[in-house]
Amino acid sequence: MAAEIDIDSRVELVTEWMLGGASFAQIAAKAKGEWNVCRRTATNYITRANKLVREVRSTKVECMIESASACLMRVHEAAFASGDYSAATGALREYIKLFGLAEPQKQEIAHKGTDPVGEFLSKLVNSPDVPRPLNEAGDSSL
Repeated sequence: MAAEIDIDSRVELVTEWMLGGASFAQIAAKAKGEWNVCRRTATNYITRANKLVREVRSTKVECMIESASACLMRVHEAAFASGDYSAATGALREYIKLFGLAEPQKQEIAHKGTDPVGEFLSKLVNSPDVPRPLNEAGDSSL
């Protein structure tokens, strides 16, 4: 039980290092220096810490979205109350983008370039010196 608590505390420390921006090599070196463990053990700690890092980052993103949402709504309400409908509309547009509420805009891309492979194949197939297939009589005149 005590060993599991020790491993959990190590994984938490590795999580802090990861959130601080340490690379895999840096974490492995720190783990070897701190706990005298091999690279494989450090990798196991990192694997366990990855789940915690994802949870922390997900929570941070949710908090940032919530904060941005509240800020945009305050801007919209203040702009609307002061009669600045352009700013109010702009805040609503950003709010809609933040939550992905708008339909994606369709874009058409027209390629006006030439297709050199297609041109080559067209010339090759339509070349006058290309043999014609034989008909049932065995000659090539169709």
